[in-house]
Parts: sequence; structure tokens; C-alpha cells
Amino acid sequence: MAQFIQLMTTFVGGFVIAFSRGWLLTLVMLSSIPPLVLCGSMLGLIITKASSRAQAAYSIAASIVEQTIGSVRTVCTLTKKRTPYFFLFDIAEEYINDFHLSNAGCIIHRGEASYR
Repeated sequence: MAQFIQLMTTFVGGFVIAFSRGWLLTLVMLSSIPPLVLCGSMLGLIITKASSRAQAAYSIAASIVEQTIGSVRTVCTLTKKRTPYFFLFDIAEEYINDFHLSNAGCIIHRGEASYR
């Protein structure tokens, strides 16, 4: 709220100073700034909606990947042999280390899960 008050005060103060210096330039500004503000607000809404859609898609994909890796880990652990699917654990470990995904609840380390 404080930033909004600051920005509005700057906006109105700028118009007062511009009107006192040259009223023709102020009239040009009055006709051109409202369309710019409208376009900027519409662009902000579009970006916000696109960001929320992308976040929802990423969360769905993350849950599917987490379930898949958990299922593969369970099968590999129950069969007690090193299958070709163990490379998934190495890939998951790289992503966890690279992208700091350890907040997902557990860290997979070569087929063994350690919970925090």
C-alpha cells in the first residue's frame, strides 16, 4: 500500500510540474499515458494467468514423476537386484542436487530412501 501511495504521488506530482512548465506537453501526456497503463495492466494479467497455468502443470508432472520413481524404487528394492532401472535413481539424485528438490520429502540415494 505504501508503494502505491508513493507511485501515485509521483504520478500526480509529475503532472503538476509538467503542467506548470508546458501545458501542451501535459495534454499530450494525458492522451497517451492511459492507453499505455491499460496495455500494461492487461499484459500483467496475461502473464499472471500463464504463470499459474504453468505452475499447475509442473506440479502435476512432479507428482507423476515422484510416484513413478517411488514405484520403480519399490520394485528394485523388493527384487534385491540391480536392474537397468537404477539409472533413474542417479538421474533423480542429480536433479535433486542441481535444482534443490530435497524439500519433496525424501532423498533417493541409489535405491534407498532417506526421509527428513
